[in-house]
Amino acid sequence: MSEKPVDEKSPLRADAVLLEQYKIYVKEKDRYLRARHEHIRFFITALFTEALLGVVGLAFFQAAAQTLSNFQLLVLLAVGFLGVITCIFWGSHDAIMKYKLVAKAFVIQDMEQVLGYPCALNEHEYYEKIVEANTSPLGKLTRRAANKLSEDFFPYLFAIPYILIIIYCVAYVLQVPH
Repeated sequence: MSEKPVDEKSPLRADAVLLEQYKIYVKEKDRYLRARHEHIRFFITALFTEALLGVVGLAFFQAAAQTLSNFQLLVLLAVGFLGVITCIFWGSHDAIMKYKLVAKAFVIQDMEQVLGYPCALNEHEYYEKIVEANTSPLGKLTRRAANKLSEDFFPYLFAIPYILIIIYCVAYVLQVPH
């Protein structure tokens, strides 16, 4: 027997389309999460490279002469400002990516409600139960604080060495007689 074609407006057709959209959305969320991790690795590598340039440059400049020339100060200031700008860009870029991932998770949960089984929501609830059962009260507080710190403030913590380089240059200019 031949199968009867499914009407375009039938619930079976709508569920099949939604299921395909769901699959695509889950894959897209996974790709987006991987891209976020790649961006984090890129920014950390760039910041360590800039910090290394600043520290090596400062050590080289100090070893070469007792005083820093205007060019040397300018190079150190450029490294400091470049590092701070990179940290700010990383923080804002990461926040945008995080918000998009959260939005994608909500859309996936909505799709699961229509499809009949909320696997992402159930996974999250099971995860929370497991963590709750296996974590001390201090551990829970520490975990929340660490998540908040790493998610929101980590990019800006990387700016501290660069701010110190800028402060060093300003203090050097203020202390050296012209």
